Amino acid sequence: MFNQSLFSRLIASAALVSLVTACGSQVSPAAFAPMNSQMAPVGAMNVRAMNASARTQGTMRVATYNIRNLFDGVQNPGKEPEKAKPERELQALAQSMRDINSDVIGFQEVESLETLTAFRDKYVADMGYKYVVLVEAHDPRGIDVALFSRFPVTNVKSHADLKFPVPGKPAPEGFSRDLLQARIQGPNNYNFTLFITHLKSQHGEGVADIKREAEARQAQAIIRAFQQANPRENFIVLGDFNDTPDAPHIAPLVNPQVSGLGTTDIILKDLGNGPNVFTYHPQKYRSRIDYLLVSSTMMNEYVPKSVRLYKPYKQGETWQKLYFYDASDHIPVTADFNITTDR
Repeated sequence: MFNQSLFSRLIASAALVSLVTACGSQVSPAAFAPMNSQMAPVGAMNVRAMNASARTQGTMRVATYNIRNLFDGVQNPGKEPEKAKPERELQALAQSMRDINSDVIGFQEVESLETLTAFRDKYVADMGYKYVVLVEAHDPRGIDVALFSRFPVTNVKSHADLKFPVPGKPAPEGFSRDLLQARIQGPNNYNFTLFITHLKSQHGEGVADIKREAEARQAQAIIRAFQQANPRENFIVLGDFNDTPDAPHIAPLVNPQVSGLGTTDIILKDLGNGPNVFTYHPQKYRSRIDYLLVSSTMMNEYVPKSVRLYKPYKQGETWQKLYFYDASDHIPVTADFNITTDR
């Protein structure tokens, strides 16, 4: 049965190009925002040539990045009014994206497909992000999770409309944002799936903790079912989990003894959990709340010690790369994968 609601959420304006068939919450292939006509096509050689950050030939870089309130300032029906992201922050965000130069980026806090596409076309049009994916979810502020990819996105599945029990609530509820599932076909026919999420914030204290844990448990169930149906599939669970690695509320995703998913928290594995390992940078609340959880199958391709947190640093008396702090209250996290073969 054709899902008109999902179709309308994906196709946000007549200017967007898509090839969409929908059944339930599944979309294949993904809805894309088109590249500007002056952009060159991006192949493996183009990506390597654009790579400002050194990495080994044949690797792919994946990132998670909460880009803080990417709004256009236009009031959307049924959503709370939000100010447009300031120009200074937009320029800093573009600088940050050029620095990390990731092939695939999972975003959090994006208003709409149009807003993200407009940012791409104005600020990073030459970076090769041909594929832009966002499915509108139900956050009252209108923030969603989204995806940039240089490589084809062959399948998209949204879980925005899924309902599940939340302790203390009289009726089932959905994810605060979405658990966006996207399959990507990289070079050398290397296929993998991303699960992009943004769990409930800490605003609301105990009630928020309960909701965040319910979301983590539901995401765990979805990913476990996916594993059972696709035991050899490579995948990464990434995003803003809004809690620290030792927090019980996100243990269903993060704690290997609890999750049963066999994923590896590569930030914890390679960088540890010391005071300098943080992804949310406001000094009063500085902590590590962003994650890249890599499946056991995809760990075969993970380049050891390649996970990186991007922060300003002091050189002599001068701070360098302050744009990472200007762009957002989160910093991006990247990891590299050797995809010459699928091991």
